Amino acid sequence: MTAPTQSERSRGRPRSFDEDEVLDALVGLFWERGFGAASLSEIVETSGLNKSSLYNTFGSKDAMFERVLTRYMDTREATFNEAMAEGTLDALLGFVELMRMEVNSEIGGRGCLAINSSTELGLHSDSVTELANRYRSMLRDGLSGPLARAEQAGEIAPGMAPVYADVIMSFAMSTAVTIRSGAGAGEINALLDSMATLIESWRIPAPVL
Repeated sequence: MTAPTQSERSRGRPRSFDEDEVLDALVGLFWERGFGAASLSEIVETSGLNKSSLYNTFGSKDAMFERVLTRYMDTREATFNEAMAEGTLDALLGFVELMRMEVNSEIGGRGCLAINSSTELGLHSDSVTELANRYRSMLRDGLSGPLARAEQAGEIAPGMAPVYADVIMSFAMSTAVTIRSGAGAGEINALLDSMATLIESWRIPAPVL
């Protein structure tokens, strides 16, 4: 019997790292630096893997970034859908407060990785464009749930749920761009206050008995 080759030994060796943990680490790097500015040395250092293991597992930088962006969106979508699963206008006000918590956190100046990536790469990457389209659909669909319940409960004017969903989606996306452009927490918090005031203005007052 001949001894196994190096490639055979490598294929048989179990991986000693968790791919999701590596992707989560790379989410942080790309979220802070952007796709173009993140160097190979930074990617290798952040991943904790050597260059060979990194590329054997995730492929090229483009393929790796697609995995990273998908991981980011999956995580955000799960949190967002949970927050929008119940409630009416109160759920939307809660969404504004989730945005505020992030703005005032250590990562508050990063904006949104999905939106950042679509503005950086969307004209040159079909996969990023597809993921950006998915992100907008996720936002619109998630926001539509509380608004539909609000309409059924008589909290907002009939037929306005789709309009309001587009308004909040556009606000969330433009706010992310404003954050990434360097706006400070004070300016962003003022915008969030305005959004909360606007949402409250949609509420039909209860009839006076």
